[in-house]
Amino acid sequence: MPQRPANGPEEKEKHLMPRTLATADDSPRPFLEIRIQGLHLTVEHVPYRLLTLVTTLGGAVAGVVWYPR
Repeated sequence: MPQRPANGPEEKEKHLMPRTLATADDSPRPFLEIRIQGLHLTVEHVPYRLLTLVTTLGGAVAGVVWYPR
């Protein structure tokens, strides 16, 4: 696969854009970010398997608690 030159079209377009867009971070934002004093928790992607497990167990526990009523 051929390598693109360092001064390709993307580099030329950056010079045409305003400074804030040219220097903006292109990385995607995290799904969840929590900062509490020294604790910094970052979740990059939605944990679908964990959410499925928690909701399944929560539904089962709720059924067991409310069934005898």
